[in-house]
Amino acid sequence: MVHVYATNRRWVAARMAAPRARALMKGAIAVTMVVWIVIWLVAGERQRARLTEAMKSFWAPPTQSIETDTSK
Repeated sequence: MVHVYATNRRWVAARMAAPRARALMKGAIAVTMVVWIVIWLVAGERQRARLTEAMKSFWAPPTQSIETDTSK
């Protein structure tokens, strides 16, 4: 598993070394952020609360890991 992670990190680092790829990624992130802010501003109060809770749960640490089985 660690090998796959290291390979993916090297692949991403190689792609992000190109200035155009880095600018494209930053642009995509900025556009996505602006779209979500507009959605949040246009949403009604109930929907805004649901969006806020969804984002909080997305960024919250997991409550239980998949690999916590200690029976082995």
